[in-house]
Amino acid sequence: RKGRFVSMVDVAYLDLGVSREIGIRDPAFLTAELDASTFTATALAGYRAVDEGETFVDLMGGARLSSADTTLSLSGPVRSISASNSETWIDAVAAARVRAALGSRWAVVAYADVGAGSSDLTWQIQGAVQYRLSQRWWLSAGWRQYGVDYEQDGFVYDVSLGGPIVGASFRF
Repeated sequence: RKGRFVSMVDVAYLDLGVSREIGIRDPAFLTAELDASTFTATALAGYRAVDEGETFVDLMGGARLSSADTTLSLSGPVRSISASNSETWIDAVAAARVRAALGSRWAVVAYADVGAGSSDLTWQIQGAVQYRLSQRWWLSAGWRQYGVDYEQDGFVYDVSLGGPIVGASFRF
């Protein structure tokens, strides 16, 4: 942040995989493997609408780049097949971030964004507790929920992912 100007970059990568034996239904295939990865990068800039020291409200806008890759492989003693699909898209995003101080070293922060463009809808919410290590460094822990509804030429990516987050923030 510089004065009331704020900027933020958020990068997330998720890689999931599962393998199952399926020989009971089709003896030609003994194993199915599904690998799915998602990458998102969100860049935002905006204005600090409320600036009360360690308590603030930021209003921002920007863009989110999303990429999804999926591979399904079926293998067995008779034959093996594999198929892959990938898509990358960009959405415009509007966001708000609110932080409230809880004493001299602790704070709570909430963040929400919503957007669309290439996707029908992308959104994210998160809440965290922060601890100040020094004047410039903060540690945080909380929960993030992310969703996107994207469909293009038969590729459908309609997901909601959530889980714990841990992070560090540097203020300059």
